[in-house]
Amino acid sequence: MMLKNCCNIFCPADTSPRLWPGLNVAKYPVGGMSPKRGVVDGITGMFAGLHFLAALAAMNIFASALAAPVGNPSRPDIEQFNDTPFSIGTEADYISERQLEAGNEETTLKGAWYAGKISYSWFDRVDTYVLLGAMDWSVREKLPSGTDIKYFTDMDFAWGYGTDILLLKTRRGFGLGVSGRYRQQRPDINKIKINNVIYNGLDGRANFKEWQAGVAVFVDMSEFTYTSEAMRFIPYTGVKFSKLDVHTEAKISGTEYKVDKAKAEDNVGLFIGFDLYLSNVPKDEEIGLNVEARVMDETAFSAAVNYKF
Repeated sequence: MMLKNCCNIFCPADTSPRLWPGLNVAKYPVGGMSPKRGVVDGITGMFAGLHFLAALAAMNIFASALAAPVGNPSRPDIEQFNDTPFSIGTEADYISERQLEAGNEETTLKGAWYAGKISYSWFDRVDTYVLLGAMDWSVREKLPSGTDIKYFTDMDFAWGYGTDILLLKTRRGFGLGVSGRYRQQRPDINKIKINNVIYNGLDGRANFKEWQAGVAVFVDMSEFTYTSEAMRFIPYTGVKFSKLDVHTEAKISGTEYKVDKAKAEDNVGLFIGFDLYLSNVPKDEEIGLNVEARVMDETAFSAAVNYKF
């Protein structure tokens, strides 16, 4: 009954889906609309979207008793309106805490990822992209004996790739999509901290591998506010499954310290975020801002900027 009521609230009567392959999204006529009216309606849509986002988050938390950025599954649909299928961007991802399984030790990962992104859109339904950048992370290990060891990596080259697939979008702006991503880094260990004693200049190495898949729902708020495409606010939320493998090792005076093939303690998590698109800045070009938070399997936050030319 609660699900039925939620559907009545969020789904207008005209919600006939538009399925694969690539039917263009229906647009409302905006002839005669003043720029001022468009901006006002856009801001109104943003606030309405925030309410929708909060409602979706609450529904996910109640349903579940509560890795890398996932992204908005509506992105391929948005990018169909540009002349070129290419876009470029940058993203920053901050992992404040992720619990790892490594024997009897209590192990935690923290880190930051910075990357450039090159995307290509296919048939207004699929985005594929590559990521090139750098990553800086640390692993903290608490042994049963009480010894506290922390491994610090160099800021080193990292890379990845992924895809976003739009599965369905209704005439009222609701949609469903899936995504997948892989990223990897093999940095050096530059220092180790053992019980507050720091050891520098080490000959150590580390390995970081992560892949994930997610499914998300979104809503294009411009379908409700009758705005032009100059400003589009698109909140989304979903569930992801990820796997993470971490390995670190270094020697101090002949003694080897290592975290051997640690894996993520939790593999299923929730994510919630939004995209804000501004078109014609400059003319016939588009800038998009993405903000996303991830919880349950990790505590992480990401922000990205995308430029479509």
